[in-house]
Amino acid sequence: MRTDSQIAEGARSLVLALALSGCAVGMDRADGSRSWRDAANPGRDGKTLGREAGARREGGMPAYDAGAPGWDAGTSARDGGAAPSLPIPGGSAGQPGATGWRHTGVVLHPCENLVSGGKYVLAGLPPPGRVVDGCDFSGRQVRITGGGEVILRRSRVVNNDYGDTEGAAIYVADGAGPVTIEDVEIDTTDHDARGGDPSAGGDPRQDRTIAVRKNNALKVIIRRVYAHDTTRGIDITSQNNIEIVDTYHGPNVSPPVGQRPGQGCPGTERKHSSAIRAAGSTSNIVLRNTVLHIGPCAFASGLIATYQEQGPGGLYGYANHDWEIDGGLWIHERDNPNADNTGGYGIAAGCDWYGTGTGPTRYQNYNLRIHDLKISTQYNSAGCPAGCAQGWNNVAGDRTSWSKVTKFHPGSTDDGQPLTVANPQGGISIVCPRPNG
Repeated sequence: MRTDSQIAEGARSLVLALALSGCAVGMDRADGSRSWRDAANPGRDGKTLGREAGARREGGMPAYDAGAPGWDAGTSARDGGAAPSLPIPGGSAGQPGATGWRHTGVVLHPCENLVSGGKYVLAGLPPPGRVVDGCDFSGRQVRITGGGEVILRRSRVVNNDYGDTEGAAIYVADGAGPVTIEDVEIDTTDHDARGGDPSAGGDPRQDRTIAVRKNNALKVIIRRVYAHDTTRGIDITSQNNIEIVDTYHGPNVSPPVGQRPGQGCPGTERKHSSAIRAAGSTSNIVLRNTVLHIGPCAFASGLIATYQEQGPGGLYGYANHDWEIDGGLWIHERDNPNADNTGGYGIAAGCDWYGTGTGPTRYQNYNLRIHDLKISTQYNSAGCPAGCAQGWNNVAGDRTSWSKVTKFHPGSTDDGQPLTVANPQGGISIVCPRPNG
C-alpha cells in the first residue's frame, strides 16, 4: 500500500502530465476555489475526505495499488486508443482522458458479489456511508438504492440496455441519497452497433447513461464522469439538488435503423440523443465545467431538453427552474447541413408544443442562468444547427440570464466571438401560450 506522501507525489505527477498533454487542470474560479483538481488531493475536498475516512469500502482493490499502471497522456478510456482530438477550452474538464477511471491509476476488478436480482445493487448505509471503489461492472445495470450515502468511485460500467430510463447504466432509485458518482466511465459494448431496436434490425447499444429517480431533496453529485458512445444521456426529470461537475458526456450517437455510424444518416425519425433530459419539475440543478457532446448520426437532438413533455396533469408536472450552467463546452456535430441533426438545439428551454398546441397545460421554465460557456463552431457556424437556446424568449424569472457565452473554434476568425440569443421574458412564470391560441 502506498503511503500518503507517495499518493500526493503521484497526484502531482499526474497533474503535470495532464498539463503537458494540453488538458485543463486546476483553473481558479473567481471565488478562489479550484475548478476541478487540487494538486495534492486530485478531485477530493475536505468534506469528501472526511466522509471517506470512516466509510465502508467495497468492490475492487484498495484505493491505490502500488502496481497499478499510471495514466498515459496519449490514451483515453475509449477503446484504449488515442484520445479524440476535440477542441477543449481552458477551464473545461479536459480531454476525455481527464475523466473516468483511467487517470486515477486504479486496477479494476469484477464486483460480482454486488449482484442481486440481476443487477449490481449498491445499497446505501447510515453514516459514514458506503464507498464502492475500483469495480468493473459489465452486462448489468448498477442500481443505487436508499438507506444512506453511496459513493461510487473509480469504476467502469459497460452495458447495452436499449430500454430508455429504466435501463440506464446507472440508476439512482427512489429513496436513494446522498449519492456521489466520481471518476466513472460509462460505455456500451459495441461502438459500431447498428441503429434501431435489436428486435427490428438494430444491434445492442446502451441507451441512457444515468437516471436519477431519488424523489427526495438529497444531493446527487456526478463528478469527472466520462460517458460516451451511448444513445442518450442523463435523465433527471422531476428531480432536484443535482450537481454535474468536471464531466465529459459524449459523444452520443443514434444511427438510423440497420445502419452503423458513418454509413450515412438520413433525416428519418429515431431516438433523439440529448445529453441531459429534464422533462419537467426539476430545480436546483448545477452544471459546472462540463462538456456536453452530441456526435454525428444523432437525429434532431438538443444537448439539454428542458421542455415539459407531458405537462401538469400528465406524467411529469411543472416547470424546470433554478438552474445554473457555469462554464464548460457544448459540441454539436452533424453529418451534413441537409440531413442529420438539423433539428438540434443547444438547450430546448421554451414552450415546445410540437406545433400542435394540444395536450395538458404547460408552464414557462424560469431562473435559468447560463454563463461563461463556450460553444464549438467547428461543425456549424452558429454552434447549434437549430439554435443554441430554443424558446429563450419564453423563459421567465428575474434571475434568468445568458452571459459571456462565446464561440470556440481555435484558429478560426470566429473564435472567442460572443454568441447571443433572444432576450428572455423574465418575470413570473405563466402558462405557456398555445400556438393555435
